[in-house]
Amino acid sequence: MVSAVENVTASMITVEEVTGSHLFIIEKYSTIQKLHAKGESLESATFDVGGYGWYLRYYPNGDKNTKAGHTSIYLHLVRGNVTAYFTVTVVDKNGKELCKSRSSEIIKFSFWLYNWGFPSFVRKSVLESGDLKDDCVIIKCTVTVVKKPRLEICRDLRRLGDALGNIWSNIKFS
Repeated sequence: MVSAVENVTASMITVEEVTGSHLFIIEKYSTIQKLHAKGESLESATFDVGGYGWYLRYYPNGDKNTKAGHTSIYLHLVRGNVTAYFTVTVVDKNGKELCKSRSSEIIKFSFWLYNWGFPSFVRKSVLESGDLKDDCVIIKCTVTVVKKPRLEICRDLRRLGDALGNIWSNIKFS
């Protein structure tokens, strides 16, 4: 008796995420804060994550629409269209976290939506509390770029089995 061989193929949608971080260091913070009026900003250097240029715009006394007593921060895309999410954290020189905010969603940055951020990022009183070592603020921004999903045809079911883990544990591959 001849047994039939079943030809099984599969397709899988995968997505790649590329993550990178940038440190924006502001020395002599108390002096810099006094030099900038509400609505005036500082910009970080441009940094690259996932093949895209980014920079931070930080308002030590808040942007023009921020309620009193808060700082503001925005992540800007230099050019292009990309999907990403990010975390912004304020730490002191000892690495002590003073504030953390995270975008609550995945953002589709584009020519029309080139920045996203937090108008009421952190209370100025937190930064003025004396916890800053050497009057220095370090803003750490971690960006994750979400690449476009891609279709992959799986002709090697062993690879598919590796991707699916225990679901395939009772199937024997030759």
